[in-house]
Amino acid sequence: MAEQGLGLYDISGFGEDVDVGDGVKLRVKGISAKGILMLLLRYPDLQKWLAGQTLAVADIMVQSPDVIAAVIAAGTGMPGDPEAEEIASGIPIEVQMDVVEVIYRRTFRSGFGPFAKRVLALYEHAVAARAGKDPVTKSPPVSQPSLEPDTTTSESGTTLPVK
Repeated sequence: MAEQGLGLYDISGFGEDVDVGDGVKLRVKGISAKGILMLLLRYPDLQKWLAGQTLAVADIMVQSPDVIAAVIAAGTGMPGDPEAEEIASGIPIEVQMDVVEVIYRRTFRSGFGPFAKRVLALYEHAVAARAGKDPVTKSPPVSQPSLEPDTTTSESGTTLPVK
């Protein structure tokens, strides 16, 4: 008998527990597509950082606490929730870093680079499909001539017109 998969309700409690102190654990799930989009729209510099651009230290210092709190809220299943972000902002910094490390690992299981490559491949596939091209083909196929060429090659390797 084939093994039956679980439904979404069955996995809704998934995640990894992070010890936040005093025997208390926080369930970390990772950030969903909705959560990533919300973060990128709210914090454009986060998009620059993910793209590999460097940011000014002053900008990082001013925005980081809010970004970290928003990432923690999103990574625990509450993207954009102001109350969850307020709670996350009050967690000690070392615990925040522990939580953020698990969020990153759960969000990008194979790392960000491989994830980005997969997203770009899906994007290219969608663009090609929309343009009516075979998404597997990177360039148009080389057409074959239907008639024989009207030149012939001489012994020296130059082409001469056919009479």
